[in-house]
Amino acid sequence: GKQHGVASLLERSVQKNANAVHVDAQLIHGATDEHLWAESYNRKLDDVFGVEGEVASAIADQLNAKLSGTEQKAVTDKPTQNAAAYDAYLRGLAIEHTQYSYESYQQAARDYVEADQLDPKFAFAWARLAVLRSFLYFNAVDPNANTAGAVKEAADRAIALAPEAGESWIAQGAYRYRVLRDFAGAVTAYKQAQIRLPNNSYLLQNLAFVQRRLGLWQEAEATFKKALELDPRDFQLLGSLGGEFYAYLRRFDDARAAMDRALQISPDSASVRASKAVTFQNEGRLNEAAQELARIPADATDDFVVAPRISQAIYERHFDTAISVIERKLSSIPVGQPLDAITELALVQLGFCQQWIGRNEDARRSFSRAIEAI
Repeated sequence: GKQHGVASLLERSVQKNANAVHVDAQLIHGATDEHLWAESYNRKLDDVFGVEGEVASAIADQLNAKLSGTEQKAVTDKPTQNAAAYDAYLRGLAIEHTQYSYESYQQAARDYVEADQLDPKFAFAWARLAVLRSFLYFNAVDPNANTAGAVKEAADRAIALAPEAGESWIAQGAYRYRVLRDFAGAVTAYKQAQIRLPNNSYLLQNLAFVQRRLGLWQEAEATFKKALELDPRDFQLLGSLGGEFYAYLRRFDDARAAMDRALQISPDSASVRASKAVTFQNEGRLNEAAQELARIPADATDDFVVAPRISQAIYERHFDTAISVIERKLSSIPVGQPLDAITELALVQLGFCQQWIGRNEDARRSFSRAIEAI
Protein backbone atom coordinates (compact mmCIF):
# COMPACT_ATOMS: atom_id res chain seq x y z
CA GLY A 1 0.00 0.00 0.00
CA LYS A 2 2.77 2.46 0.88
CA GLN A 3 4.51 1.63 -2.39
CA HIS A 4 1.33 2.44 -4.31
CA GLY A 5 0.63 5.62 -2.34
CA VAL A 6 -3.08 4.80 -2.01
CA ALA A 7 -5.53 4.78 0.88
CA SER A 8 -6.73 1.23 0.23
CA LEU A 9 -5.40 -1.66 -1.81
CA LEU A 10 -7.30 -4.61 -3.31
CA GLU A 11 -5.48 -7.93 -3.57
CA ARG A 12 -6.95 -10.79 -5.57
CA SER A 13 -5.89 -14.31 -6.40
CA VAL A 14 -7.57 -16.66 -8.85
CA GLN A 15 -7.22 -20.44 -8.99
CA LYS A 16 -8.69 -22.43 -11.86
CA ASN A 17 -9.27 -26.16 -11.83
CA ALA A 18 -11.03 -27.54 -14.91
CA ASN A 19 -14.36 -25.67 -15.00
CA ALA A 20 -14.16 -24.47 -11.37
CA VAL A 21 -12.75 -21.09 -10.33
CA HIS A 22 -11.83 -19.98 -6.80
CA VAL A 23 -11.33 -16.24 -6.20
CA ASP A 24 -9.92 -14.71 -3.00
CA ALA A 25 -10.26 -10.94 -2.56
CA GLN A 26 -9.13 -8.75 0.32
CA LEU A 27 -9.09 -5.02 0.98
CA ILE A 28 -6.03 -3.66 2.80
CA HIS A 29 -5.44 -0.27 4.42
CA GLY A 30 -2.71 1.46 2.38
CA ALA A 31 -0.77 2.97 5.31
CA THR A 32 -1.10 0.30 8.00
CA ASP A 33 -1.58 -2.92 5.98
CA GLU A 34 -4.63 -3.62 8.17
CA HIS A 35 -7.08 -6.05 6.55
CA LEU A 36 -10.38 -4.21 6.14
CA TRP A 37 -12.39 -6.89 4.33
CA ALA A 38 -11.94 -10.32 2.78
CA GLU A 39 -14.15 -12.73 0.89
CA SER A 40 -13.82 -15.92 -1.15
CA TYR A 41 -15.90 -16.83 -4.18
CA ASN A 42 -16.38 -20.21 -5.85
CA ARG A 43 -17.86 -20.20 -9.32
CA LYS A 44 -18.05 -22.25 -12.45
CA LEU A 45 -16.01 -20.76 -15.27
CA ASP A 46 -19.20 -19.78 -17.10
CA ASP A 47 -20.33 -17.70 -14.10
CA VAL A 48 -17.02 -16.06 -13.16
CA PHE A 49 -17.83 -12.72 -14.78
CA GLY A 50 -20.28 -11.79 -12.05
CA VAL A 51 -17.62 -11.89 -9.33
CA GLU A 52 -16.06 -8.58 -10.37
CA GLY A 53 -19.34 -6.74 -9.87
CA GLU A 54 -19.90 -8.40 -6.50
CA VAL A 55 -16.39 -7.46 -5.34
CA ALA A 56 -16.79 -3.85 -6.51
CA SER A 57 -20.11 -3.46 -4.71
CA ALA A 58 -18.74 -5.01 -1.51
CA ILE A 59 -15.71 -2.70 -1.53
CA ALA A 60 -17.89 0.35 -2.17
CA ASP A 61 -19.95 -0.61 0.89
CA GLN A 62 -16.79 -0.98 3.01
CA LEU A 63 -15.54 2.45 1.93
CA ASN A 64 -18.96 4.08 2.26
CA ALA A 65 -18.82 4.92 -1.42
CA LYS A 66 -21.47 4.68 -4.10
CA LEU A 67 -20.76 3.45 -7.61
CA SER A 68 -22.22 5.62 -10.36
CA GLY A 69 -24.30 4.02 -13.07
CA THR A 70 -21.35 4.19 -15.48
CA GLU A 71 -18.97 2.67 -12.92
CA GLN A 72 -21.42 -0.09 -12.05
CA LYS A 73 -21.87 -0.87 -15.73
CA ALA A 74 -18.09 -0.96 -16.26
CA VAL A 75 -17.55 -3.63 -13.61
CA THR A 76 -20.61 -5.73 -14.40
CA ASP A 77 -20.52 -5.76 -18.20
CA LYS A 78 -19.21 -9.07 -19.52
CA PRO A 79 -16.44 -8.65 -22.11
CA THR A 80 -17.54 -11.94 -23.67
CA GLN A 81 -20.18 -14.57 -23.05
CA ASN A 82 -17.74 -17.31 -24.04
CA ALA A 83 -15.82 -18.65 -21.04
CA ALA A 84 -13.24 -20.46 -23.18
CA ALA A 85 -12.56 -17.25 -25.11
CA TYR A 86 -12.09 -15.38 -21.86
CA ASP A 87 -9.72 -18.07 -20.61
CA ALA A 88 -7.58 -17.70 -23.75
CA TYR A 89 -7.62 -13.91 -23.32
CA LEU A 90 -6.45 -14.22 -19.71
CA ARG A 91 -3.62 -16.53 -20.78
CA GLY A 92 -2.42 -13.84 -23.15
CA LEU A 93 -2.62 -11.18 -20.45
CA ALA A 94 -0.74 -13.41 -18.00
CA ILE A 95 2.13 -13.74 -20.47
CA GLU A 96 2.30 -9.98 -21.05
CA HIS A 97 2.28 -9.33 -17.30
CA THR A 98 5.16 -11.70 -16.49
CA GLN A 99 7.31 -12.14 -19.61
CA TYR A 100 9.21 -9.84 -21.96
CA SER A 101 10.45 -11.47 -25.15
CA TYR A 102 9.53 -11.91 -28.79
CA GLU A 103 8.83 -15.61 -28.27
CA SER A 104 6.49 -15.04 -25.33
CA TYR A 105 4.69 -12.21 -27.13
CA GLN A 106 4.11 -14.47 -30.13
CA GLN A 107 2.46 -16.98 -27.80
CA ALA A 108 0.31 -14.24 -26.25
CA ALA A 109 -0.76 -13.19 -29.75
CA ARG A 110 -1.78 -16.78 -30.48
CA ASP A 111 -3.86 -16.77 -27.29
CA TYR A 112 -5.66 -13.59 -28.37
CA VAL A 113 -6.26 -15.08 -31.83
CA GLU A 114 -7.79 -18.13 -30.15
CA ALA A 115 -10.02 -15.88 -28.05
CA ASP A 116 -11.25 -14.06 -31.15
CA GLN A 117 -11.83 -17.29 -33.03
CA LEU A 118 -13.98 -18.55 -30.15
CA ASP A 119 -15.84 -15.23 -29.95
CA PRO A 120 -15.40 -12.97 -33.00
CA LYS A 121 -17.22 -10.18 -31.11
CA PHE A 122 -14.68 -10.10 -28.24
CA ALA A 123 -13.54 -6.48 -28.65
CA PHE A 124 -10.96 -6.46 -25.86
CA ALA A 125 -9.17 -9.48 -27.34
CA TRP A 126 -9.09 -7.80 -30.76
CA ALA A 127 -7.71 -4.64 -29.15
CA ARG A 128 -4.97 -6.44 -27.27
CA LEU A 129 -4.08 -8.45 -30.38
CA ALA A 130 -3.74 -5.23 -32.39
CA VAL A 131 -1.32 -3.69 -29.89
CA LEU A 132 0.79 -6.83 -29.56
CA ARG A 133 0.91 -7.49 -33.29
CA SER A 134 1.86 -3.86 -33.92
CA PHE A 135 4.90 -4.40 -31.67
CA LEU A 136 5.85 -7.64 -33.44
CA TYR A 137 5.30 -6.02 -36.85
CA PHE A 138 7.43 -3.02 -35.88
CA ASN A 139 10.28 -5.34 -34.89
CA ALA A 140 9.89 -7.58 -37.98
CA VAL A 141 9.07 -10.66 -35.90
CA ASP A 142 7.46 -13.42 -38.03
CA PRO A 143 6.40 -11.07 -40.86
CA ASN A 144 4.17 -13.77 -42.34
CA ALA A 145 1.77 -13.50 -39.38
CA ASN A 146 2.37 -9.98 -38.12
CA THR A 147 1.54 -7.96 -41.20
CA ALA A 148 0.35 -4.37 -41.47
CA GLY A 149 -2.99 -5.72 -42.66
CA ALA A 150 -3.31 -8.02 -39.64
CA VAL A 151 -2.69 -5.13 -37.25
CA LYS A 152 -5.23 -2.94 -39.07
CA GLU A 153 -7.84 -5.70 -39.09
CA ALA A 154 -7.56 -6.28 -35.34
CA ALA A 155 -7.64 -2.55 -34.54
CA ASP A 156 -10.60 -1.95 -36.85
CA ARG A 157 -12.53 -4.91 -35.45
CA ALA A 158 -12.03 -3.58 -31.92
CA ILE A 159 -13.24 -0.06 -32.73
CA ALA A 160 -16.21 -1.38 -34.74
CA LEU A 161 -17.31 -3.64 -31.88
CA ALA A 162 -16.66 -1.20 -29.02
CA PRO A 163 -16.25 2.37 -30.32
CA GLU A 164 -16.59 3.86 -26.83
CA ALA A 165 -14.07 1.55 -25.16
CA GLY A 166 -10.72 3.07 -24.27
CA GLU A 167 -9.06 -0.24 -25.16
CA SER A 168 -10.26 0.14 -28.75
CA TRP A 169 -8.66 3.58 -28.99
CA ILE A 170 -5.40 2.20 -27.59
CA ALA A 171 -5.46 -0.29 -30.46
CA GLN A 172 -6.05 2.53 -32.94
CA GLY A 173 -3.11 4.41 -31.45
CA ALA A 174 -0.84 1.38 -31.77
CA TYR A 175 -1.79 0.96 -35.45
CA ARG A 176 -1.09 4.63 -36.20
CA TYR A 177 2.16 4.57 -34.23
CA ARG A 178 3.83 1.37 -35.37
CA VAL A 179 2.29 0.72 -38.80
CA LEU A 180 1.48 4.15 -40.25
CA ARG A 181 4.32 5.86 -38.33
CA ASP A 182 1.79 8.65 -37.76
CA PHE A 183 2.99 9.67 -34.31
CA ALA A 184 0.74 12.73 -34.03
CA GLY A 185 -2.26 10.63 -35.06
CA ALA A 186 -1.30 8.05 -32.45
CA VAL A 187 -1.25 10.72 -29.73
CA THR A 188 -4.74 11.82 -30.82
CA ALA A 189 -6.02 8.25 -30.50
CA TYR A 190 -4.39 7.80 -27.10
CA LYS A 191 -5.96 11.05 -25.90
CA GLN A 192 -9.34 9.64 -26.92
CA ALA A 193 -8.53 6.54 -24.90
CA GLN A 194 -7.52 8.71 -21.95
CA ILE A 195 -10.95 10.35 -21.87
CA ARG A 196 -12.42 6.88 -21.35
CA LEU A 197 -9.60 5.45 -19.21
CA PRO A 198 -8.28 8.41 -17.17
CA ASN A 199 -6.13 6.33 -14.80
CA ASN A 200 -4.90 3.44 -16.91
CA SER A 201 -1.23 2.43 -16.69
CA TYR A 202 -1.30 0.42 -19.93
CA LEU A 203 -2.60 3.42 -21.88
CA LEU A 204 -0.04 5.77 -20.38
CA GLN A 205 2.94 3.59 -21.23
CA ASN A 206 1.74 3.35 -24.84
CA LEU A 207 1.42 7.14 -24.93
CA ALA A 208 4.94 7.48 -23.50
CA PHE A 209 6.35 5.31 -26.29
CA VAL A 210 5.02 7.79 -28.87
CA GLN A 211 6.15 10.84 -26.90
CA ARG A 212 9.62 9.32 -26.97
CA ARG A 213 9.44 8.92 -30.75
CA LEU A 214 8.47 12.60 -31.04
CA GLY A 215 11.57 13.56 -29.05
CA LEU A 216 9.50 14.65 -26.06
CA TRP A 217 11.78 12.91 -23.58
CA GLN A 218 10.79 14.86 -20.47
CA GLU A 219 7.08 14.42 -21.22
CA ALA A 220 7.65 10.72 -21.90
CA GLU A 221 9.45 10.24 -18.60
CA ALA A 222 6.65 12.01 -16.71
CA THR A 223 4.09 9.78 -18.44
CA PHE A 224 6.08 6.63 -17.66
CA LYS A 225 6.35 7.68 -14.01
CA LYS A 226 2.60 8.32 -13.81
CA ALA A 227 1.98 4.86 -15.28
CA LEU A 228 4.32 3.35 -12.70
CA GLU A 229 2.54 5.18 -9.86
CA LEU A 230 -0.71 3.61 -11.01
CA ASP A 231 0.80 0.13 -11.26
CA PRO A 232 4.20 -0.22 -9.50
CA ARG A 233 4.28 -3.96 -10.28
CA ASP A 234 3.74 -3.68 -14.04
CA PHE A 235 6.47 -6.03 -15.24
CA GLN A 236 6.19 -5.01 -18.90
CA LEU A 237 6.41 -1.32 -18.01
CA LEU A 238 9.46 -1.80 -15.78
CA GLY A 239 11.17 -3.85 -18.48
CA SER A 240 10.54 -1.18 -21.11
CA LEU A 241 11.56 1.63 -18.79
CA GLY A 242 14.86 -0.03 -17.91
CA GLY A 243 15.70 -1.91 -21.09
CA GLU A 244 14.76 0.90 -23.46
CA PHE A 245 13.93 4.37 -22.13
CA TYR A 246 16.64 4.90 -19.50
CA ALA A 247 19.14 2.86 -21.52
CA TYR A 248 18.61 5.13 -24.55
CA LEU A 249 19.31 8.13 -22.33
CA ARG A 250 22.43 6.37 -20.97
CA ARG A 251 21.01 6.65 -17.46
CA PHE A 252 22.26 3.18 -16.69
CA ASP A 253 21.81 3.28 -12.91
CA ASP A 254 18.14 4.20 -13.39
CA ALA A 255 17.84 1.50 -16.05
CA ARG A 256 19.22 -1.20 -13.76
CA ALA A 257 17.03 -0.05 -10.86
CA ALA A 258 13.93 -0.48 -13.03
CA MET A 259 15.07 -3.87 -14.28
CA ASP A 260 15.88 -5.06 -10.77
CA ARG A 261 12.28 -4.24 -9.82
CA ALA A 262 11.10 -6.21 -12.85
CA LEU A 263 13.26 -9.17 -11.81
CA GLN A 264 11.70 -9.11 -8.34
CA ILE A 265 8.36 -9.71 -10.06
CA SER A 266 9.64 -12.29 -12.57
CA PRO A 267 13.07 -13.58 -11.42
CA ASP A 268 13.41 -15.99 -14.34
CA SER A 269 13.05 -13.35 -17.07
CA ALA A 270 16.00 -14.02 -19.35
CA SER A 271 15.28 -11.00 -21.54
CA VAL A 272 15.29 -8.49 -18.68
CA ARG A 273 18.49 -9.96 -17.27
CA ALA A 274 20.05 -9.79 -20.73
CA SER A 275 18.97 -6.15 -21.06
CA LYS A 276 20.62 -5.47 -17.71
CA ALA A 277 23.81 -7.04 -19.08
CA VAL A 278 23.66 -4.64 -22.03
CA THR A 279 23.80 -1.65 -19.67
CA PHE A 280 27.04 -3.01 -18.23
CA GLN A 281 28.41 -3.61 -21.74
CA ASN A 282 27.61 -0.01 -22.66
CA GLU A 283 29.75 1.15 -19.75
CA GLY A 284 32.61 -1.22 -20.60
CA ARG A 285 31.95 -3.31 -17.48
CA LEU A 286 32.32 -6.64 -19.24
CA ASN A 287 32.88 -8.77 -16.14
CA GLU A 288 29.55 -7.66 -14.66
CA ALA A 289 27.84 -8.16 -18.02
CA ALA A 290 29.26 -11.69 -18.19
CA GLN A 291 27.94 -12.44 -14.70
CA GLU A 292 24.41 -11.44 -15.71
CA LEU A 293 24.53 -13.43 -18.96
CA ALA A 294 25.85 -16.49 -17.10
CA ARG A 295 22.61 -16.58 -15.10
CA ILE A 296 20.58 -17.17 -18.27
CA PRO A 297 20.13 -20.74 -19.62
CA ALA A 298 22.81 -21.51 -22.19
CA ASP A 299 20.28 -22.73 -24.78
CA ALA A 300 18.15 -19.53 -24.77
CA THR A 301 17.50 -18.40 -28.35
CA ASP A 302 15.31 -15.33 -27.86
CA ASP A 303 16.62 -12.24 -29.65
CA PHE A 304 16.81 -10.23 -26.43
CA VAL A 305 19.31 -12.79 -25.12
CA VAL A 306 21.15 -13.75 -28.30
CA ALA A 307 22.13 -10.19 -29.30
CA PRO A 308 24.01 -9.31 -26.07
CA ARG A 309 25.61 -12.77 -25.97
CA ILE A 310 27.01 -12.21 -29.45
CA SER A 311 28.24 -8.75 -28.47
CA GLN A 312 29.83 -10.07 -25.28
CA ALA A 313 31.73 -12.78 -27.16
CA ILE A 314 32.95 -10.27 -29.75
CA TYR A 315 34.02 -7.75 -27.10
CA GLU A 316 36.01 -10.52 -25.39
CA ARG A 317 37.46 -11.64 -28.77
CA HIS A 318 35.91 -15.08 -28.34
CA PHE A 319 34.88 -15.34 -31.98
CA ASP A 320 34.27 -19.11 -31.91
CA THR A 321 31.81 -18.59 -29.06
CA ALA A 322 30.00 -15.87 -31.02
CA ILE A 323 29.76 -18.19 -34.03
CA SER A 324 28.26 -20.95 -31.86
CA VAL A 325 25.64 -18.58 -30.42
CA ILE A 326 24.64 -17.36 -33.89
CA GLU A 327 24.50 -20.84 -35.41
CA ARG A 328 22.33 -22.08 -32.52
CA LYS A 329 19.96 -19.18 -33.11
CA LEU A 330 19.78 -19.84 -36.86
CA SER A 331 19.07 -23.54 -36.33
CA SER A 332 16.13 -22.67 -34.05
CA ILE A 333 14.26 -20.75 -36.75
CA PRO A 334 11.57 -22.77 -38.60
CA VAL A 335 12.30 -23.45 -42.26
CA GLY A 336 10.75 -20.80 -44.47
CA GLN A 337 10.22 -18.24 -41.70
CA PRO A 338 11.69 -14.84 -42.64
CA LEU A 339 14.46 -13.53 -40.41
CA ASP A 340 13.81 -10.58 -38.12
CA ALA A 341 16.12 -7.56 -38.06
CA ILE A 342 18.19 -8.80 -35.12
CA THR A 343 18.85 -12.15 -36.80
CA GLU A 344 19.75 -10.42 -40.08
CA LEU A 345 22.38 -8.44 -38.14
CA ALA A 346 23.56 -11.68 -36.52
CA LEU A 347 24.24 -13.09 -40.00
CA VAL A 348 26.50 -10.12 -40.73
CA GLN A 349 28.25 -10.62 -37.39
CA LEU A 350 28.65 -14.31 -38.25
CA GLY A 351 30.46 -13.37 -41.45
CA PHE A 352 32.85 -11.05 -39.65
CA CYS A 353 33.59 -13.59 -36.91
CA GLN A 354 34.34 -16.26 -39.52
CA GLN A 355 36.57 -13.81 -41.37
CA TRP A 356 38.46 -12.90 -38.20
CA ILE A 357 39.41 -16.53 -37.57
CA GLY A 358 40.40 -17.15 -41.19
CA ARG A 359 37.27 -18.95 -42.45
CA ASN A 360 36.97 -16.71 -45.50
CA GLU A 361 34.78 -18.96 -47.66
CA ASP A 362 32.31 -19.44 -44.80
CA ALA A 363 32.34 -15.68 -44.27
CA ARG A 364 31.44 -15.03 -47.92
CA ARG A 365 28.52 -17.43 -47.68
CA SER A 366 27.27 -15.75 -44.50
CA PHE A 367 27.54 -12.27 -46.03
CA SER A 368 25.70 -13.47 -49.15
CA ARG A 369 22.95 -14.99 -47.02
CA ALA A 370 22.67 -11.74 -45.07
CA ILE A 371 22.33 -9.73 -48.29
CA GLU A 372 19.58 -12.06 -49.52
CA ALA A 373 17.74 -11.86 -46.18
CA ILE A 374 17.93 -8.08 -45.98
